Amino acid sequence: MAESIPRRRLQDLVQQIDPKERLDAEVEELLLDLAEDFVESVSSFAAALAQHRQADSLDVKDLKLHVESHYNIRVPESADSVTKSKKGSSDKPKAAPKKSVGRGKAAA
Repeated sequence: MAESIPRRRLQDLVQQIDPKERLDAEVEELLLDLAEDFVESVSSFAAALAQHRQADSLDVKDLKLHVESHYNIRVPESADSVTKSKKGSSDKPKAAPKKSVGRGKAAA
């Protein structure tokens, strides 16, 4: 199976954090294994969700559900989904709630 993250990319990420740092071969292998497991887990779960929805392709919401619920990683809304959700909403401003004014004693 192809690597989810090429070794060179992992080394580049480490260099961005600290140019003097080098990964031990065992640490590099462990990080690559973890990345591979993550990608496999997320894609398998998302594929099962898509199949359950009787869809023939993955949707962002399939991936997002798994990543947020199993890894506690918050995935921000994409610009496309925000635009789509705003199209159906009214652009009229909502009225501010009315404030009740209490009748207290006037200061003497």
